[in-house]
Amino acid sequence: MSVLSPAAIARRALTTVERVILRAIIMLSVLYLALTVTGAFLSLRQKLADDIWTFQLPGGFTTPSLPFPSTGTAVVETASRSTDVWLTVSHVSPAVAWLVSLQNVLGLLMILAVGGSVVFLCLRVLRRRPFVRSMTIMLAVTAFALIVFGSGVELFSTWANTLVTQEITGGSTTTPLGTAYRFDFPGTWLTIGLGVAAVAFAFNVGERMQRDTEGLV
Repeated sequence: MSVLSPAAIARRALTTVERVILRAIIMLSVLYLALTVTGAFLSLRQKLADDIWTFQLPGGFTTPSLPFPSTGTAVVETASRSTDVWLTVSHVSPAVAWLVSLQNVLGLLMILAVGGSVVFLCLRVLRRRPFVRSMTIMLAVTAFALIVFGSGVELFSTWANTLVTQEITGGSTTTPLGTAYRFDFPGTWLTIGLGVAAVAFAFNVGERMQRDTEGLV
């Protein structure tokens, strides 16, 4: 009875349906990334050109009409409330514009890193060799992007909300937005990034085990 090598076993590992699913995931991921990049570029360009910015501030206000003062430098164009308050604001300061722009750029880089890892992993599985050094590096880069870029998005969002609240209210604490500021760092992306880092470590171990196994055949 012949003994199959790990490479031969890997070649038999994927069924036709699994290959179709992997290719579909790749195509959908590429399409999503293309649409995300295009949408982010158009949205940021419109914000910079029209000076209309959108903010999500903590809710909890009791005034149903949400009256806003006219003493600040920023102008509230529209306001709506569900759990939180959504505002479109014009005449924001350059600092707020920069923070929102950086928030959008970091969010886009994070999405590109995650989407790129999904595509690369599917390609490696299709080639029957997912446990390779390049995959480990890709996962490590993705973990870094989630931890640094994702945390940056959360912190910049809080900072921008604080500044725009001050610019809308003129520093007054007697308005519905006077107590809207809170330091909000949920650490969602930090937690997910640490999880991806653990997966990268597992792939690194799997790569060494695969290399050692192939060396024994």
